[in-house]
Amino acid sequence: MPGDTLRRKLAQLDRNIVQTDLLISRQIARIERMSEKEDDTTKAKAALYGLRKIYEYWYAQREILLAPHGHE
Repeated sequence: MPGDTLRRKLAQLDRNIVQTDLLISRQIARIERMSEKEDDTTKAKAALYGLRKIYEYWYAQREILLAPHGHE
C-alpha cells in the first residue's frame, strides 16, 4: 500500500533526523570541551558542519514526502 510505504519512509526519516540531531549535540559538546582545553577545533567544526548538512538533507527529504504529490 502506498500509505504504508509513505509512513515507513517518514518513520525512517524521523529516526535519521533524531539520530543526526543527537550527533550534532554531541559534537557541539566535544567542541566546547576542546575549546576549554584550547585544542584546535578546526576538524571538529568541519565535522559539525557536515552533520548539519546531513540534518538539513534528512529534513528536506521529509518535507518533500509531505508536500502535495511529493510521494506519487
